[in-house]
Amino acid sequence: MQTQTAASLKYARLWLKGERDPQRIFYLLKASTTYKSDPKNIELLQKMETLFENNYWGISGAGDCDCFSIAFAACMQVVNIESRFVLAGRTPNVWVHVYNAIFFRGEWMAVDLTCSNFNVERPYKFTIEKKIL
Repeated sequence: MQTQTAASLKYARLWLKGERDPQRIFYLLKASTTYKSDPKNIELLQKMETLFENNYWGISGAGDCDCFSIAFAACMQVVNIESRFVLAGRTPNVWVHVYNAIFFRGEWMAVDLTCSNFNVERPYKFTIEKKIL
């Protein structure tokens, strides 16, 4: 995911069109994406350009939680807001979901594009945060 995030920075800079507010970026991405599960036995990790321009399904913005997290992380790097990937699971070391956490307005906030609203996270028994390099 680190590699795809780094490869997404140029596209994110253009896609943002100067937008800098993470809450507005969340809702812009939310309106531009469609959740599609990965094909059976395949884990797709799409950089932002692939997500919007040339993805597996041929539908702009089609992807799953990791694709959305990569796109949001790239956007946060462009606007210089610290962000992390949050791996989540129901058992230790078996991660079934990923979303972002950002440090904004003096606090850590959850950013999960599979949720309806900004700063909402689903309850998972186990989570671990990974810094984005």
